[in-house]
Amino acid sequence: MKSKLDSTAALGKFIRTCRRAKGLSLAQAERRSGVDLTYWSRLERNELRSPNPRHLSAVASALEVPYQELFGLAGYYLPADLPSLRPYLRAKYALDSEGIAEVERVFAAIRDRRIRRRSE
Repeated sequence: MKSKLDSTAALGKFIRTCRRAKGLSLAQAERRSGVDLTYWSRLERNELRSPNPRHLSAVASALEVPYQELFGLAGYYLPADLPSLRPYLRAKYALDSEGIAEVERVFAAIRDRRIRRRSE
């Protein structure tokens, strides 16, 4: 099982990668999110063991990624009753049942592979 420190390392890398992919400097990210650029920098360098959820939500919004992604990487509990992929895939990508089943199979294979790697 990953430690909290491992999770925040992944969080920092993910945030930096997303910010750079959007072509944002730290100053631009600060203006977009309202989160101080020093905080952004500390997030990206994995200096925060328990990042503030309010700031994570603002960062997610600025990066246009689901806040659940950042919360999960930060090691925060996410409710088990989150919706399945089905409604999202149907609404966003207009996938039919066959297409949704195909995506779910791919995701299940990725999940299983990742679980096996963690246990090794």
